Amino acid sequence: MAVTEQQIADRHLLTTPPKAGDRRSFSGTSTTQAQALPPEVLADVLGKSMSPDCGNRYQRSASDKPDGRYRGTATATWSIAWTAPALCDEGEFTETQATAWTAWVGEVQVLDTN
Repeated sequence: MAVTEQQIADRHLLTTPPKAGDRRSFSGTSTTQAQALPPEVLADVLGKSMSPDCGNRYQRSASDKPDGRYRGTATATWSIAWTAPALCDEGEFTETQATAWTAWVGEVQVLDTN
């Protein structure tokens, strides 16, 4: 997750630069592995962290959508090849998980860089 330089300094967080393919804006920030943080530190950082957009861009609020929310489905597919040499066995399988999501977008801001 993205963290500010102040959060890094205040909590002595271990960080890494954003991945080259990350589409989020990280001006003056780094990333840290959320799973590695103690629960109380994670809760404190999340209360002040940047909200990632995950590459999604909303051009208008969701006020005209059902329940005032955008809706979609996130799908992940894993293809696994396994071997068990001691048993002289191997195989492959594919697993797909889909989860419905909603996003409340109440305000859209515009940044004019000209």
